[in-house]
Amino acid sequence: MKLTYSNLKPRPRVLKAVTGIGLKEFALLITPFSNAWEIHNRKWTLEGKTRQRNFKFRENNSFQSIEDMMIFILYHYKAKPTQELLGVTFNLTQPKASLWISTLEPILMQSLKKLNLVPVRDSAALNHELVESVTVILDGSERPVRRPKYDQKEFFSGKKRGTR
Repeated sequence: MKLTYSNLKPRPRVLKAVTGIGLKEFALLITPFSNAWEIHNRKWTLEGKTRQRNFKFRENNSFQSIEDMMIFILYHYKAKPTQELLGVTFNLTQPKASLWISTLEPILMQSLKKLNLVPVRDSAALNHELVESVTVILDGSERPVRRPKYDQKEFFSGKKRGTR
């Protein structure tokens, strides 16, 4: 089964498993994604050259709809398969899969920025986001630490736990 929107729409659980988002979130994201794609596509070809004529979906196109393109890039982010496997899944060659990834990544990021859904990467931006939000959940999980070879006092109590 080729991963297309028409195949996945009637099966929302599979859509969520493949893309990481549900049907409602997909519908919310498709409008800005479509707008960003149209803006990009008016000016540039898939190879990054200036477009000479208008783009239209043809029968032999890699993707038959904008939804299929979004499923492709979301599947890439969710599963992180190799480009070879991604190409097999979407009936593309590896170089074509690489071209589509490099084309659709900035378009997805523009769409997420438009919806204010881009994850923050530095502490200053995180502080700004936390000030505006009401609920804060911190993960305080303990993680095992290997004790150092020298100056162990801080990490090791001195008790030995023998197994007999």
